[in-house]
Amino acid sequence: MEYLIWAYRYVFWCKRKFQKYFTTDDTLSDTRVNVSDIPWLLINVVTSDNQLFSLTEEVNETLKYGDLVDIVYLEEVTGITDGIKWTYLDSVELVEKDFPSEGFLIENDSIGSGNKEKAE
Repeated sequence: MEYLIWAYRYVFWCKRKFQKYFTTDDTLSDTRVNVSDIPWLLINVVTSDNQLFSLTEEVNETLKYGDLVDIVYLEEVTGITDGIKWTYLDSVELVEKDFPSEGFLIENDSIGSGNKEKAE
């Protein structure tokens, strides 16, 4: 199982490295979620064989505004379906919490995003 997870992570690592050469910075910046709009600092999972994996980078690389990030989303993005416990480090309270079953909706709350209600 460890080899499958390693291979999966390695494939996505390679994809991210080669993506830099085939896309422009403008294309990438339009799809990236601003770090201040992400409600966690870390995402961890404990698998059925009691191994702890930190999957923050893999999840953050796939985020887009309007995504609903729940456990199903995490399983699809990371390929880990035998996760016993998904946790995250809250970016405001700096406390590790269980990942909520209803998930998080990634919204664009940045002032420079054209959201005039937030700016005023």
